[in-house]
Amino acid sequence: ELMFNHCLSTFSKLKVRVGFHANSARLMQMRERPVSNNFLFSASCHNLQELKQAEKLDVDFVYLSPVKPIEKYSEGHSLDWQGFETLVAQVSLPVYALGGMTVSDVTEVRKRGGQGIAGIRCFRT
Repeated sequence: ELMFNHCLSTFSKLKVRVGFHANSARLMQMRERPVSNNFLFSASCHNLQELKQAEKLDVDFVYLSPVKPIEKYSEGHSLDWQGFETLVAQVSLPVYALGGMTVSDVTEVRKRGGQGIAGIRCFRT
């Protein structure tokens, strides 16, 4: 399903059925689930506070990042596998690993409680 990642006011004007995605800043400003259960609702998370907020808002699934170091985060901060596993264990949400993932990481993600991987570069041919 296509996910819309922008402001909620624009989302409500769309003529096509899409899910709603909240970045972490938008997620932390929300007080309730912004769309009905008829629409998928996802969020980007980077720490336990954001994961707990996603859980409170009944998010359908989250992307947790960055698991591995990536260029976007020049300071080199990443969760690493142990950090990913520790955070996933503290919520009851489907969690997709994001950040430096490759297709070969799927087994490791699932072993550590994650749902699967997400990415851009890892799916390019």
